[in-house]
Amino acid sequence: MRFINLMPADRFDGLRAFRVTVEVGGEATQDGQVLVRVQRTNAGFDEIIHVVTHTEASAEGETPESGVLLDVDVVSSRVLPNFWRTMAAELEAAHHECKRIFFSLLTDDTLSKLGPSYE
Repeated sequence: MRFINLMPADRFDGLRAFRVTVEVGGEATQDGQVLVRVQRTNAGFDEIIHVVTHTEASAEGETPESGVLLDVDVVSSRVLPNFWRTMAAELEAAHHECKRIFFSLLTDDTLSKLGPSYE
């Protein structure tokens, strides 16, 4: 399961909008070009997280937008001998893990700017 989101530069202030801290040589980096890749295992999933500032992307035929790219990829690290029988539950668990990671990266201010609605 993978979530890829471009958080527009006109609404979000680089890394300050996220719970991501990068320090190089004892100095915090907030404004420059930053690419962070984290790989970890958690709750039976391999998690690959990318945070890239000053990114530009566009859909085909659309005007490019710039911002911070949040890319969250979750892959089961468990042996699944009955995958076809448990597929729906496995996909739901992966979806839940992706959402958990994504929302854990957002500051409270960023979350309020997104204006989420809960059903």
